Amino acid sequence: MTTRAAAVFGSSYRGDDAVGQLVGDVLRERGVGVIDCHDEPTRLLHRLPDLEVVVLVDAVISGAAPGTLHRLDVVQGRLPGSVRLASTHALGVGDVLALAEVLGRSAARTVLIGVEGRRFAMGAPLTPAVEAAIGGAVAEVLSAIR
Repeated sequence: MTTRAAAVFGSSYRGDDAVGQLVGDVLRERGVGVIDCHDEPTRLLHRLPDLEVVVLVDAVISGAAPGTLHRLDVVQGRLPGSVRLASTHALGVGDVLALAEVLGRSAARTVLIGVEGRRFAMGAPLTPAVEAAIGGAVAEVLSAIR
């Protein structure tokens, strides 16, 4: 059983929201265990208790420049308030983490690697700065998993 994994989120059809999926593709090529939660964040819920470390990768919105990387530790199922995930789902990643905490199903350690996005409309292209940040996001995930 893998005790360390990356969980990737987002929609490849909504511009910068695809960044989690793109980072996941690179991680898979490097042999990292990836939990694909792109179409349903609740997929993560049943896997969390088995993980020592889970690194979440998603697009975020904080007002920073597109492509800015954010590395945040999740504490007691809560993300820091300065960054919100760019969720396209009714129940988002932050909601799933809070629910896992209430149910006693959290991973031992959860880290969010967020990539600041700007374009999220259906069919929008990836922002060049977000595309350029993929390598840095992969490095952050690998660092957090170690």
